[in-house]
Order: sequence, then C-alpha cells, then structure tokens
Amino acid sequence: MCDLKYRFIWTPKYRKLILKGCVADGLKEIFEGIAERYDLEIDTLEVMPDLCPLTPDGSTEVQSESSCADIEECIGA
Repeated sequence: MCDLKYRFIWTPKYRKLILKGCVADGLKEIFEGIAERYDLEIDTLEVMPDLCPLTPDGSTEVQSESSCADIEECIGA
C-alpha cells in the first residue's frame, strides 16, 4: 500500500504580490471549502504574498485533475 500525496502550488500571474489581507483569507476559505467537498484534510497551507503551497492529506482516491479543475474554477484562473 502506498501513501500518495500531492503538492499544489498556486501563483498569481507574473507572481504579483497580491495574496495579502482579505485576499489571503478568502483564498484559505476557498481551499478549505474544496477540501471539505472532497473529504480531504489540509496537511499544509501557507499563503505567501506571491504564492500558495498546499498539501492535502486525505483519500488518495480523489483525482488530482478534478481537484485542480475545481480550484481553478473557484479562483477564476
């Protein structure tokens, strides 16, 4: 049995320093909502001004492609 983990790194276009304050809080809420929807736990989530690394910890049955598509849809990427 394998323990497979994905690490997502989301960055704004041109890595602009916009992930601060209420934008950072909103991004955290979006990621937490997606994790709840797919019954995942977030192992690590850190929002920096120019990027957001995220490591979900949960069921490996979830397809990473569908999770990425939902994240892109929620944040309008």
